[in-house]
Amino acid sequence: MDKVKFSIIIPVSNADTYLDQCIKHCLELPYANYEVILLPDRPFPAPSPIRVIPTDTPSPSLKRNLGIQNALGEICAFLDADAYPAPDWLAKASQHFNRLDVAAVGGPNLTPDEDSRMQHAAGFVLASLFGGGTPERFSPFPLHECDELQTVNMLVRKSVLEKIGGFDTNLWPGEDAKLSYQIKALKLKMIYSPEVIVYHHRRPLFRPLIKQLWNYGYTKPAAIKNHFSIKHLVFFIPSLFLLGLFAGPFIFPWIPFTNVVYFFILGIYIAGLLWSVKKLPTIRMKVAVFIGIFLIHVAYGSAFLIRLFKGTRK
Repeated sequence: MDKVKFSIIIPVSNADTYLDQCIKHCLELPYANYEVILLPDRPFPAPSPIRVIPTDTPSPSLKRNLGIQNALGEICAFLDADAYPAPDWLAKASQHFNRLDVAAVGGPNLTPDEDSRMQHAAGFVLASLFGGGTPERFSPFPLHECDELQTVNMLVRKSVLEKIGGFDTNLWPGEDAKLSYQIKALKLKMIYSPEVIVYHHRRPLFRPLIKQLWNYGYTKPAAIKNHFSIKHLVFFIPSLFLLGLFAGPFIFPWIPFTNVVYFFILGIYIAGLLWSVKKLPTIRMKVAVFIGIFLIHVAYGSAFLIRLFKGTRK
């Protein structure tokens, strides 16, 4: 029997085909020592041996915290209902928990082959270094110690979660980022492994993905508020770019040569967009991803600025 016991925790609102696929793959994992906890808004039947715990709340953070409280495993393995694990997900993750200083393990969430063309376009946007800025989340990168994991593919010791107090129920999205910073504050390690894989159905371009990135930008200031470090300055870049893009032309008459700097930076930005799409298979895909990267920068940067000006308190 596999030594490490996992509790797979899946928050969900309502049953759909993605959830059916998620459950199917979870039950087929060739790992002997695990359980699956499903946390829907309301009761509904699920195949044995899944434990269904109705929550009467749509809050993903509250659902995950309830899953933690009811988990029988020493490791809580968080998974989204619109994702499904690779067959060796738990086996590959378990190897890293042999080290007592490792509190959490995660890896990439890849776009499934069966996703639509515009879902794959969204996947290309997110996996681009110039677009999403964190390509290791969306494509395999070398094994390394990381600073942030996402609940679509995040396995954490239950003892650490209990010490922290679970997820911040005032945040969504961004509760996983804050939890990551809290883990690091305990001087514990988080491991990114390219072999710990889940497949995550994308929100397609354009509107669904843009809305998702808006939400990320809006909650990020609150997530980093009490855990700020120099590394987090990268989260300000889309907002600074946005301010420069729209404020630049109004500054030209007042400060000499600012127009030269403005168009130089804009040229670098456009070159970055072109570099990001050069290997994509079709012209239509290139155009969609080119526009998509620009729009998510605008959405994320705008939301981040609005939240900063409003303040991070609810």
